Amino acid sequence: LPSVLREATGWKIPLPGHYGSRKALALWLTSTNHPLTARVMVNRLWYWHFGRPIVGTPNDFGSMGEAPTHPELLDWLAVEFMRSGWSLKKMHKLMVLSSVYQMDSRFASEANARRDPENRLLWRMNRRRLEAEALWDSLHFAAGTLNLKMGGRPVAPRLDGDEQPPPSWVVSADPAEHSRRGIYILVRRNFRFPMFDVFDSPINAVSAPSRDVTTVAPQALWLLN
Repeated sequence: LPSVLREATGWKIPLPGHYGSRKALALWLTSTNHPLTARVMVNRLWYWHFGRPIVGTPNDFGSMGEAPTHPELLDWLAVEFMRSGWSLKKMHKLMVLSSVYQMDSRFASEANARRDPENRLLWRMNRRRLEAEALWDSLHFAAGTLNLKMGGRPVAPRLDGDEQPPPSWVVSADPAEHSRRGIYILVRRNFRFPMFDVFDSPINAVSAPSRDVTTVAPQALWLLN
């Protein structure tokens, strides 16, 4: 462990040798004195549910990143996360049962809009667009073709001729597999599933702390086709 980080968190346990450092790293990361791990995780969970993280730069909690909009809330969530045994399910439940999550996106207040036009203080729920995978699932669900099979190998659906898949895109033999949920569609670093690419799926080859949200003509054209 870097000495400057070890000293900053009060970590006193010495490294047990060259081959034992991974365990020491894991213990250090999940220590209750560690300032980042729990906060980074609950910030990402909050971003998932609300469309905007408490710290606007999920990959950068340092001096060059954005300051949290609600620092006390971030600290409280981090403590609750550790207190609950690092249970993601409990944190999801805590957030979705909160009054702020259940706010109406159509709620209007001239005073609030004047003071906080970007809704950084969450006085209403932000309207959010479906992500690419959820949109894929919704279309198949509406058509009655969604395959709800759980687990198994990734799926490579058949593509149109002009979508030019690479040789590694071997179409799944069973046609019923082609309409499985978006989470099971094969991911390649050198090729993005065309429908996901149109609807802002992140580039697979680089770290993506958040997804872009765009409104462009190819999205309407894809839906028309």
